[in-house]
Amino acid sequence: MKFKKSLLLPMLVFLLILPTSGFSAEKDSSAGRYIVYSDSLFWRNTLGKRHDFKSYFSTGLSEFQVRLVKLFGLKIEPVGTLFVLEEDAVAEEEATAPNYPQARVPWGVSLLGNGLEAVPFGGDKIRVAILDTGVDTDHPDLESRVALCKDFSNPSVAFEDGACEDFNGHGTHVAGIIGANGGSQKVGIYGVAPQAELLVYKTCDSTGKCFADDIAAAIADALKERAQIINLSFGSDADLAILKNAIKATSSKDAIVVSGLGNDGPYPESIDYPAAYSQVLGASAFNIDQEVPDWSSRSSVADFFVLPGVDVQSTWIEGKYNIVSGTSVAAAHLSGLLARYWQIESDTPAKATLDFVKNLVTSSVSKEERDYFGRGFPHDPVSTEE
Repeated sequence: MKFKKSLLLPMLVFLLILPTSGFSAEKDSSAGRYIVYSDSLFWRNTLGKRHDFKSYFSTGLSEFQVRLVKLFGLKIEPVGTLFVLEEDAVAEEEATAPNYPQARVPWGVSLLGNGLEAVPFGGDKIRVAILDTGVDTDHPDLESRVALCKDFSNPSVAFEDGACEDFNGHGTHVAGIIGANGGSQKVGIYGVAPQAELLVYKTCDSTGKCFADDIAAAIADALKERAQIINLSFGSDADLAILKNAIKATSSKDAIVVSGLGNDGPYPESIDYPAAYSQVLGASAFNIDQEVPDWSSRSSVADFFVLPGVDVQSTWIEGKYNIVSGTSVAAAHLSGLLARYWQIESDTPAKATLDFVKNLVTSSVSKEERDYFGRGFPHDPVSTEE
């Protein structure tokens, strides 16, 4: 009897790793991505880790492995997913993306103001991390602005350095709003902060699906790479602990996390995560007439601004340009504005920058408007609109 018991543990471990070796289980169509709550090196080595966090790690597990892991009393839960655009999001795209922009300075960037300059300016030495579907790093208006390129979306490897090709377009569009510089010939499009350094993290696949553990790992890497601004272009109705913990860590690093409120309006408190977290600065969208569309999510408690987010043209894959709508578009404008006015000389630059941007709001917001206008529209007081 003792002999049988002594064999039980190694037999179960053998069965655990027999179908597939943990992390590589994601190659199996029946596998899922899980968080395993354990700080044991044994379980990390046995199951194989994708991303390692302080008291837990992520890995791919087959259904068979899930049952066996539970027999050992380990707490596990699905990682959770987010999407760059929810199913009912509005994305108005031209049937054929043009090779040249309608205007070198799109209406949204222009509305933010250029001061006394003819074209947008700012962002020098400021690092903006973009977590999205990747970026077309060969686009003429972006190629000189991409300072880092990593792929966290590949199911076969934890991350791949030097790879961030965009097969969706969303990430390239967001990157252009933040930091496009018009290209070497100056015939392309401009973003809000064309001197900013763009740290590109491909955390979402070509369908716009993003795993929360990949996002959390990318946020941690962005902080190591000294990102001052972290732009998150995805949303979920679920409060995901792994994502929340990663965002909390940014507070001690003097970085600002920006995210769109979501495209689930006009219902009260229709805000998505991560914008619903207190550590995130949110953005809702308005059109060229500064009217908030019904689909832009609402919140009476979140900290957010309202910015251009409807029918905005920006860079697109294959070196082209495209028109897209959504609160992720508004968030990109906000990230660009923060980069332009980052208070680099301050002892507390994140707080100083946020205070500066708050002062760029020149019109008061009524109590009735608060849930869709937030703090209001921040823009340069010396602008072409005034």
